[in-house]
Amino acid sequence: MLSFALAFAVISYTLVPPESYDLYRHYARIDSLKGLPFSEVFASAESGYVVFHIYAWLISLVGLPKEFFTASIVFISSLLFFLVYLDLKNKHLAGMSGQFRLMAFTVFWLSVGFIMIASGIRNGFANSVVFYIGYQFIFYNRNILFLVGSLFSFFIHPFAALPVFLLVLSKLFKRFSRHAKFLVLAGTVLMLSPTFSSYVISGVSDFFEFLPFYKPHYFRADSEWGGGFHATRSTAGLIVSYGIKRLSFYVALIYLLFHSPKSRDGLYFLLCLMVFIIGITFHLYAFSGRVISIFVHFFGVYLIITYLNRHGKYARVYIIGFISALAFHSLFHIYEYSEFLFGSIDWIYKPLPFILIGN
Repeated sequence: MLSFALAFAVISYTLVPPESYDLYRHYARIDSLKGLPFSEVFASAESGYVVFHIYAWLISLVGLPKEFFTASIVFISSLLFFLVYLDLKNKHLAGMSGQFRLMAFTVFWLSVGFIMIASGIRNGFANSVVFYIGYQFIFYNRNILFLVGSLFSFFIHPFAALPVFLLVLSKLFKRFSRHAKFLVLAGTVLMLSPTFSSYVISGVSDFFEFLPFYKPHYFRADSEWGGGFHATRSTAGLIVSYGIKRLSFYVALIYLLFHSPKSRDGLYFLLCLMVFIIGITFHLYAFSGRVISIFVHFFGVYLIITYLNRHGKYARVYIIGFISALAFHSLFHIYEYSEFLFGSIDWIYKPLPFILIGN
């Protein structure tokens, strides 16, 4: 597992982001923090940049290059995903065939979302933390870890507050998991009813305006980061944005619609809650896309656990379908971000130590 996380870190260290990428702006921010006293660094940080500022300042203080910032975060994020896989493997997969263990590993490997973590950093890193602590919270009741990790993830990216809140709800109301499918049905209907969803969002968003991290442009139908996302303004863009990039979600949605859950299943209830939120915000591309990202991580675990518990005889078929959707999305991402990924080819022939110390 370390080798995979290290490989992702090596690649991310050599990436040179275009000006339009979040990573480019992050590097500019890191440069602006050099030489500042800690008090000023902390005071200037917005709620979603507290951890970012402190870590970037520490890296600059010890003289490490800003590329180490990306590499280390990609390494930690990937490792958190693989730690969940290792726990599943050691606790549940020991008696399974090598073929199934490979399929389970592939689900985790493809759902890491390396490109999105490396190009954006904050949201992907926060998602990986929430995924890890959420898994520990659901299966092992590690409440202290969940509390500390939730606060940490929030200060990485405020959006983490939503999946954390849904995790708490799923824990409190898991006894209703057998009746949670109505949330999936409602979410599916809402996806097909953007006008009604707009009324719901308009009414609900007013309650969040007092929050310092609230970004109204994510909830406006005409905003570039809301319903008017630039990539969705053409037929090809719609196919890519709502077809290819959400294919794994559609596979998961079909599974949840036809799958009968067991009683007191907190993970299933969490997935149903997420589908409902996705349904409400489906036409708001950036917001719903972030919910889908964390949803896919948890669904992968649920699909594997479902197969292990023999709940649903077609689970293996869905695992293959889910892997295929993730693989197709990953291949498209490689094509879409080819300039970003292959702008530097150092990672092909240089081991990590030589990359870190230079030429």
